[in-house]
Amino acid sequence: MIKILFVDDEANILTGLKRMLRRMRNEWEMTFCLSAKDALDFLQKNADYHIIVSDIRMPEMDGVELLAEIKKLYPGIIRILLSGHSDYDSALSSTRVAHQYLSKPCNSDILKNAIENATSLKSIFNNKTLQQIAASEDALPSPPQLYLDIVNEIESENGSIANIAKLAEQDIALTAKILQLVNSAFFGLPRNITSIKESVAYLGVKTLRGLVLMHEVFDSYKKNDASLDINQLWFHSMTVADLAKKICVHEGLSKQTQDNAFLAGMLHDIGTLLLAIALPKQTKTYMNNQIKGENNVALEHQLFGCSHAELGGYLLNLWGLPNSLVEAVVYHHDPQLHASHEIDIPVFIHCANAIAYLKPAQSIIESALIQPETISELNLQEKLIEWSNLKDYD
Repeated sequence: MIKILFVDDEANILTGLKRMLRRMRNEWEMTFCLSAKDALDFLQKNADYHIIVSDIRMPEMDGVELLAEIKKLYPGIIRILLSGHSDYDSALSSTRVAHQYLSKPCNSDILKNAIENATSLKSIFNNKTLQQIAASEDALPSPPQLYLDIVNEIESENGSIANIAKLAEQDIALTAKILQLVNSAFFGLPRNITSIKESVAYLGVKTLRGLVLMHEVFDSYKKNDASLDINQLWFHSMTVADLAKKICVHEGLSKQTQDNAFLAGMLHDIGTLLLAIALPKQTKTYMNNQIKGENNVALEHQLFGCSHAELGGYLLNLWGLPNSLVEAVVYHHDPQLHASHEIDIPVFIHCANAIAYLKPAQSIIESALIQPETISELNLQEKLIEWSNLKDYD
């Protein structure tokens, strides 16, 4: 049973939540607190709670301060902010401590979906430590020069949204954070935004600048063990993103599907970054023992307790990114485990990832990264060869 703690200083709001969520009593164990102090006191004796949903504006200690404390004391708890106050400061400050941001009034379906989506991938993990790592990290490493280029473009008198978007979409960490913010309820958009250029346009330069500078994505990289070649990982991610989009274009798929595939390709190895930050010693062991161009998922499970794909998907799921992106990341090594069993984005990312490692004289059919079950079930033998010819070896 999912255990959820609700915090709001207005008794009538909590009463409304109780009434609204009454039908979930058989699935959720719910506790309601009238202050941040009450919530912290409660968690001292009940640290096994899965989720906290807190109002952002409260006296003495507000929701952002409360979740910052929760993050420090109980990093495994999923943190959701609920607020009727939509302002830039609230949204920006909340992204450092909250996994998701929901606007009041919030109906039961929206809240139920947010909670169920945030917990849906927990069953993948057997390692409690990794759940806590995924729940606590909010900044990922990025190539240093790229970060400086983004900041310079933002601060330049001639800087433009188009140029900023071009730079931002090359940055794995910044891409994830931009998507997290623009798809939060703070903006109240009727659909998920998956285009970085469109996201930057919605956010505006002022908000983007605050997001980039406040998160200081380089702090994580500076503390990171040197065993991970961040620039090589960035290049591979961009190659997979480009190939996935080319596959969609080749298949005549919609612009939205092309954009989704590009973003999924860019983010497919985000779990590798998280592991390098959180478990540098194990990462060094992994880097010394992995076989390039091979499926090393078994080695990851041995060293970390889960794969980078599972961890990355779990992290993006916590942040509330679209399910299509989450599933593509989770299943990019094992698309046959995806429930749809169709030719979709997880399959495109799986194939693009394998093609990215191809050498000029190598056949994609021989790649150890290709799952033969998927290719056979979906009858992709000929398509796979066509897609491999889309790679540029220059």
